[in-house]
Amino acid sequence: MRFASVNLYQRDESLFRLAYESSICQIATVVFYGVAGVAALVLSARLFRHPSPGGPRRWWLLAFGLGCLLVAGEEASWGQTYLGYSTPDFIAPHNVQSEFNLHNLEIPGLKAYWVNDAHWVLTAAIGTVVPLLLVASRKVARVTWALQVPVPPWLTMAACFFAAMLLPTDADLFRQWGPPYNVPSELREFTVAAAVLLWAWAMHREQSAHFSA
Repeated sequence: MRFASVNLYQRDESLFRLAYESSICQIATVVFYGVAGVAALVLSARLFRHPSPGGPRRWWLLAFGLGCLLVAGEEASWGQTYLGYSTPDFIAPHNVQSEFNLHNLEIPGLKAYWVNDAHWVLTAAIGTVVPLLLVASRKVARVTWALQVPVPPWLTMAACFFAAMLLPTDADLFRQWGPPYNVPSELREFTVAAAVLLWAWAMHREQSAHFSA
């Protein structure tokens, strides 16, 4: 799969361009996270208005929604990508891409684009560790159920597995194209964003079924 992905983009630049910064994949990533975030916040607000059944689920949904909106804002550099305003002087020298965001900041001791590695680790955990723990350990499953943790649906975990394990991780494979292309991470971010939107949709269906019961 990795070999096929490399050759696909080497042979078709039009397909390759779908995944560079500010491309349709990047825009879709922002939209997916934004919609998922708003949906989760609406679900959380609905639970806060109805004291029954209560529990920590509303807080999980609140954290999920705020997290999604944070990622959407960071992906769009808080509107800079589309509005074109200048990066403040106190951030520009310390940002790898001189953009108004936090995830591209240079951190001493970490390599540039360190967030890509962190994103890969989180994606791999959702796609492999989480399902294995839920299936292999009844104790983990019981604790998850007791804490009302919104477990991602299997399709979301499968998409994360694909994003972490099958998409190329070595950007050097595409170095011949030069900047601003960062195909592996952009494709991974797009895939995970779609998985997160699916997760939000699954939570919406579950909660709608509960309130209609």
